Amino acid sequence: MSSKNRQLSTAKKALALLCLTACTSALGQGFPQDNVNTAGPTPAGWLDAGNPLKQMNEPDCAVAPGKPNVVVCGMNDYSGVDPGSLDTPVNSPELRSVGDSWLGIAMSRDFGRRWIRGIHPCHPADPDCWNGQFYMADPNLSPFPGVLAMSGISGDRNGTQPGGLYMATWLESNAVTGPAYDFVEMVQLEQGTDGPGGGGSFLDKPGQDESLAPPGTPPVVFTVPDPNIPGATKDVSVPAGSVHFVYSKFVGNDNNLGTKIIYNRYDNYDFSNAAFSTKLSEGSEINQGGYVSARDYGRDTLVVWRRFEDNNEKASIMFVTCNLTKCT
Repeated sequence: MSSKNRQLSTAKKALALLCLTACTSALGQGFPQDNVNTAGPTPAGWLDAGNPLKQMNEPDCAVAPGKPNVVVCGMNDYSGVDPGSLDTPVNSPELRSVGDSWLGIAMSRDFGRRWIRGIHPCHPADPDCWNGQFYMADPNLSPFPGVLAMSGISGDRNGTQPGGLYMATWLESNAVTGPAYDFVEMVQLEQGTDGPGGGGSFLDKPGQDESLAPPGTPPVVFTVPDPNIPGATKDVSVPAGSVHFVYSKFVGNDNNLGTKIIYNRYDNYDFSNAAFSTKLSEGSEINQGGYVSARDYGRDTLVVWRRFEDNNEKASIMFVTCNLTKCT
């Protein structure tokens, strides 16, 4: 083979290798498609719609285990701040106000191509389950087979009553269209008092993760209204699981401010009582921004948070590991 032919052969091999590498990389990355707005329509009779043209931010999304077509997102939702009046009926032509920002929730049944959305239940204009607070924010979602757990912080900007951390439970719907989950209840995880500048305790920046119970664990049974029989109930069985929850607790006041990092584990979707709770850190420096990752049925859980620099401590990323009974 001549020198020129050898050069051409080498160039072809190099080009083929480059193409193979590029094509493999492209296949691994997928193909960008059009952006889709999660602020879709609100089905009649489901949730308050608010004004979907108002801002929404800080989302958290989850994919239903075993059903990748079902996607749910929570977000800070300002659509109910001033769209109408507090006395306007649900889903009336005149949009009803909820008074302040609240959590929003959006659902898709087709891999995120089309969405429905609404303002999360238990807001001030919701007579069925108002949690007594006037704003709600910072959603975190934990998907389980058949169950969705969604948390947020909630409070009163005027300081007339304690704020707190709340967890909502949603059950997977048996319907083939419409909302993918049905709302069950909202429970207070912990009650705060006042903001950091006014004394007491202020709860902030939660993070959460989920773990299923080991094989052989009995399922959890929810008794919920039967939509097909007015006034009747039905039992819904779902696999047992746990939500692992971490948050910052600001204590003191502007002249003597301190923070704690608290880790709680809630088993079997019982959010009224933590199965395990411990304080991971406490000090005069600011500890915030908790993140938790659970594996091995919750027996190996990593909790990470940020420690801000002060006169005594350097800025750091802190972590501990927890099993079912202790953290080290």
